[in-house]
Amino acid sequence: HVSYVDTSTNDLKYARCSSMCGNPASWTYVTVDSAANVLSERTGIAVDASNVVHISYHDATPVNVKYARCGAACTAAASWSLSTITSPGTGGSYSSIAAGPGGVLHLTYDSTAGLIYLQCSAGAACTNPLNWTSVAADAGANRGFHNSRVVEPSGAVHVAYYISSSGDLKYARCTTGCTPTCRLEPCSSS
Repeated sequence: HVSYVDTSTNDLKYARCSSMCGNPASWTYVTVDSAANVLSERTGIAVDASNVVHISYHDATPVNVKYARCGAACTAAASWSLSTITSPGTGGSYSSIAAGPGGVLHLTYDSTAGLIYLQCSAGAACTNPLNWTSVAADAGANRGFHNSRVVEPSGAVHVAYYISSSGDLKYARCTTGCTPTCRLEPCSSS
């Protein structure tokens, strides 16, 4: 499973290969979102335990985070559900998504407010932006670039990210509960 941006059209694309993936003819490609102005900064992709595919990405117009979900037949464009999960103008150039225990989705992105952590445990209803809850994991400008996150089987969330103004690589974690009321804890670089 691969998500990417076609830089000639700024469309969000999905590619899948079942076997012999070293052969380009083994791959199937589909345009997931051609209406958004997807820039090539980053897309995030996760496949949960039920083989549902989840993609997070940045729509540069009007600058927000979008979410795409597919439960089956993902090489058909009609199989994808798309939604905008943040308010316009909030950022999201670098988004990353993971599926944790119980199908809970964990998404991080950079914003004008800093590194933002979102969570949704509503399954197919995660296409409704009201089902996502968020918390500023590390508030401040220029935080959250190039973020990457992993969720342990226990539900603990670990995030690595870059602060462009200082050049620091930072790490944040949430080890118990990991709900939006649990603030991810930035660690100092020392």
